[in-house]
Amino acid sequence: MPSHNYSNHRTDERKSTLFQAKFLINDEANNCAILDISPGGAKLKTGVIVAAKTDIVVDLDKIGTFTATTAWCSNGAVGVRFTGNPELIANAVMALAMFGTG
Repeated sequence: MPSHNYSNHRTDERKSTLFQAKFLINDEANNCAILDISPGGAKLKTGVIVAAKTDIVVDLDKIGTFTATTAWCSNGAVGVRFTGNPELIANAVMALAMFGTG
């Protein structure tokens, strides 16, 4: 029986969270929860279907806003890759790790 070798393409460790946030598509705000986040990307829980390669803005309330591009959308979740300054995103990840939920 052949074995499948699936690799994780992420370069950064993701931190689990249930932080309530919003994401904007063309200035339209959509509620979501950040399920996990790293300086490279995040997994958002939402009921909104978003096509891959859609440019969005992730709004983490008092922490900041971050530009991203969607990588996938499936079963009520959206995977995004951050496109902004990695240092600012890393600081946001640390803030979420400290606050936990929002």
